[in-house]
Amino acid sequence: MNKNKLILFFPLLLILLYKQRILSLNIYNPKWWQFITHSFVHLNMTHLLSNIIFYIIIASIIIILNIDIIKIFITTIISLPIINSIIIIFTYPIFFQTIKTSQGSSGIISAMIGFLPMIWAYKISKKHNKNIMNTNLVAITILYIALVMSFTYIRGYITILVAIAFILSLIPYRNNLKYMKQDITPLTFFIIIPLLFPLKIIHNNIMIESFIHYTSIIYGTIISYVFLKIKTNKFINM
Repeated sequence: MNKNKLILFFPLLLILLYKQRILSLNIYNPKWWQFITHSFVHLNMTHLLSNIIFYIIIASIIIILNIDIIKIFITTIISLPIINSIIIIFTYPIFFQTIKTSQGSSGIISAMIGFLPMIWAYKISKKHNKNIMNTNLVAITILYIALVMSFTYIRGYITILVAIAFILSLIPYRNNLKYMKQDITPLTFFIIIPLLFPLKIIHNNIMIESFIHYTSIIYGTIISYVFLKIKTNKFINM
């Protein structure tokens, strides 16, 4: 049985908790439970449906890849909301004073997108009994995300520097890039990332939390790397 199919039940939780406003994170006076629950409620039906659709797309890709990530997923939906809550509470009063509450599961979805390159590397490592799961891949992933975000919101010299760093990060990993022909997962990752960082971050009175998308996808990349690196070392060393 593909245990990953269990992650398809997550949208049901989002639907059940949809209107529970007390679960949203009150940025200026947060309750302890809101540090986790804010990731399971949404501002309106449009917000909820858009996240569910995006979630199902990413979850379906993960299920097709058939690599067990249940432990990674459960760890993420518990720990990531807490991390994001702390970031929001300390940054929003400075940069987004008009935003009083935060809610939405886009952080969890972003983290799941961060799983994709690591799942690909694990799958290829297992297929060829060759460990391509290393920190170079983590650097490539994070620098690509930084490149997309800086090109969207900053540009100028910073984007050029990030682009150079991204290209340089590919050099130590170049021999492993040939495996991308065997699996379209990395291509899916590269295509989806720009969708997380739209130029217009306020849409229909909802703020698209691009910074949280950024921190979440990095979290997803790192935590999936740690879990899958341990699994990779087990079969490589056998």
